[in-house]
Amino acid sequence: MAVQEKKSVSKKSTKSKKGKKSGREAVEAAKAETKKARRAEEKDAEKAVRAARKAEKKAREQAKAARAAQKKAAAAEKKAAAKAKAARLEKVAQRDAAAKAEKKARKLAKERVVAGQPGSGVGTPETTPAEREQRRREAEQAAGRLAAAAEHKATAERPAEVHHTNGARV
Repeated sequence: MAVQEKKSVSKKSTKSKKGKKSGREAVEAAKAETKKARRAEEKDAEKAVRAARKAEKKAREQAKAARAAQKKAAAAEKKAAAKAKAARLEKVAQRDAAAKAEKKARKLAKERVVAGQPGSGVGTPETTPAEREQRRREAEQAAGRLAAAAEHKATAERPAEVHHTNGARV
């Protein structure tokens, strides 16, 4: 037992020396632990910031892709509407062209029927050479009268009367 007491005594003596040392070590250990905890928190915070940025970037890309898809769909819809409109217009144009052609065909058929009848005035004129000559003479006389009136107007001593309703009279 005496030996044990010695040991315990020696423990006491070393304990006092170690007490100061272990106190300093405890402070250092606490500082190190605090530093470690702070670093871990900072790392976690940085990790969270990176994750948030990554999520934000992913969301932006998804939004961009959605906008692009929407734009593409709108363009396709617009193109389809334009094609449908063009088809409708073409159909209407064909219908109008067919109606016009039918009307023209009816008119030509009617003219052929009428032209076959004498004295209709449609188709070839049925005038005799004598009638043609008479019309030519009348046209020449009218032209001569107009030329004489114009010459008289130009060379007359007194000016022609001016009427407000129908220009200058001779």
